[in-house]
Amino acid sequence: MPNRVFVTGATGVVGIRAIPLLVGYNRTVLDAESSAARFSAAGGTGTVLRFAGFYGPDAYLRDMLGVIKRGWSPLPGPGGAYWSSLSHEDAATAVVASIGVGAGIYNACDDEPLTRREWAEVLAEAVRARRCASPAGLLNLRSDS
Repeated sequence: MPNRVFVTGATGVVGIRAIPLLVGYNRTVLDAESSAARFSAAGGTGTVLRFAGFYGPDAYLRDMLGVIKRGWSPLPGPGGAYWSSLSHEDAATAVVASIGVGAGIYNACDDEPLTRREWAEVLAEAVRARRCASPAGLLNLRSDS
């Protein structure tokens, strides 16, 4: 029998129970975290690594830039709210570091998170879009091109 198990999840799972699309996923992640805790209680080492939203050169970033070019923020919600994120490289570092830690739940995220507004501004600058008025809490961006 192994003496260590690793569980990965997402930092956004905690406290999100009202979004029907996410309830099944959240339940699965929370069940996996509970299994790691039971494994630890039985004498093993159960390590949970919760990741923030990944970013890097991938299809998700290309999709986000496409939304920005159409004049909208890819991160709806209050502009002053923080968006927990983590680069691909930092996620890999967190995985390697987690091999040497004890049982428990660890959050892996940037130590200086950006707000949704800051995220949108950085992405808009990358594609030369400008920020516009925000209807109903959405960060609206209109492309200059």
